[in-house]
Formats: sequence, structure tokens, C-alpha cells
Amino acid sequence: MSRPPLRTSAESQELVNEMRSLARASEQAAHRPASQSDERLACLRITTGLMLLLVAVLFLTSALPDLMPRLNQVMAAGL
Repeated sequence: MSRPPLRTSAESQELVNEMRSLARASEQAAHRPASQSDERLACLRITTGLMLLLVAVLFLTSALPDLMPRLNQVMAAGL
């Protein structure tokens, strides 16, 4: 069975330093200012609201011609 090559202390230290720098970079990326995340959340909510409004308008405009004759009959029967 062959053994994996051993690292020198300099190579090990270089690897440790690289991993530390990667850990620091990921911590800094995780700590975004609250204003950015709040702004993103507000944009997502506005976009979701507009999409729901669009779907509602499309549904109502497609259903309204089918409902109009029935509404006229109901109103005529009530008068």
C-alpha cells in the first residue's frame, strides 16, 4: 500500500493560511448590511404583489365576459 506524500511544514502552513483567508472571506460575505437585505426583501414583496395583481386582472378580464350575461339576468330578475 502506498502512502500519500507528506507535506512540508511550509506547505501545511500555506494551506492553513489559505483556508483561514477563505473562512474570513465567507464571513464577510455573510455579514451584509441590514439595509441591503431589507431593500431586497422590499423589492421581492413589491414584485410579488405586482405579479398577483397581474394574475388577478388577467383572471377577471377573461372571466368577466362569461359572467356578464348571468349578472344581467340576475339584475333583471331582481327588478
